[in-house]
Amino acid sequence: VMLNTLRPDPVTGEVIANAKSRTYMATQMEMIRDYDVAGQAVDTLGLASSPQYIQQYRAAKNNDVDIRRWVSQKVIDRTEVGAVSGTNILEISYRATTPGEAKAMADNLRNAYLDNALQSRRKEATKAADWYTQQATQEQASLNAADAAKTAYEKANGPPSAASIELAALDSQISQASQSLGPNHPQMQAMRARRGVVSRIAAQDASAAARAASNAAGAGAGALDAAVRAQTSRVIAKREQIERLNQLQAEVNLRREAFNKSMMRIVELRKEAGIADTGISSLGDAVTPQQPKFPNKPLVYGGSLGLGVGLGLVLSVLIEMFGRRVRSAEDLRSTLDVPLLAIIATRPTRTAASTRPSLNWLRRRRAVQA
Repeated sequence: VMLNTLRPDPVTGEVIANAKSRTYMATQMEMIRDYDVAGQAVDTLGLASSPQYIQQYRAAKNNDVDIRRWVSQKVIDRTEVGAVSGTNILEISYRATTPGEAKAMADNLRNAYLDNALQSRRKEATKAADWYTQQATQEQASLNAADAAKTAYEKANGPPSAASIELAALDSQISQASQSLGPNHPQMQAMRARRGVVSRIAAQDASAAARAASNAAGAGAGALDAAVRAQTSRVIAKREQIERLNQLQAEVNLRREAFNKSMMRIVELRKEAGIADTGISSLGDAVTPQQPKFPNKPLVYGGSLGLGVGLGLVLSVLIEMFGRRVRSAEDLRSTLDVPLLAIIATRPTRTAASTRPSLNWLRRRRAVQA
């Protein structure tokens, strides 16, 4: 199988970093040799109900685990997974007594691994989506509460004009920026210039409101000026109320942003839960070797010959070291530093063959005497 570590995820767009690729590959190698994958392969081939494995299971007398777990462990012990050097390819091999069994199990292990990886990704995405759904419900409740508080405050204090709200916001920004920026900073000058424009607009709005009220009441020019001054005073007096309204609006914006992010994440996770791409590609079916991996007859014969020769030499040396008998004149000379005077030969035993010539001679002599 090939791990698509270099290709962006089709849903999230994430790419596994090079620093994490080794950890990711090691994790996938362990997943292939996991009980979930081996158990699924065992179920597919029906090994738990095979008479051969049932007999082996009973002979093993391992009743601590069920037969499915026992067979799965045997499959895990016979499975080998390795990474092809310099690539993102994992090679799965399985050892069995017959080529057909090895090929069938290797293919089923690969299929079970791919299926398990897909199900695991979908399960994790569904679990995360459910959690974000709960969070989104709570965030929506917080958003509704913040919006209701803002609406109630507006009704209680009267809705200010848009220019008045912007003027209060600019005053707050200028106050905060003055702590880190100088008066001649371009950003500070731009905010002050904007404040001047907004201030004139707010004054015009106040004048228009006062003029409309004055015209409706039929008042004169003096009453108009008084109304403008009164409206300006009310705008200044409501600055704190506008600040409070800005805070409430900021709270509403913050809650809405958190809610929108949660909803976007939920949509993304729901897509991932229904995806059919695991980020892993199959590179084909298992290849059955032409010759068994074991026994290797040339290696066995050569090794046996070398081991026999070596063992014989070792045994001969050991016999010579522990058998310290004097068997010749050379052994005596090397052991004792004394002159050798004589060698007494061992008297040979008389056998039937050695006595036969004497008997023949005796018979001939008796024949001559007769």
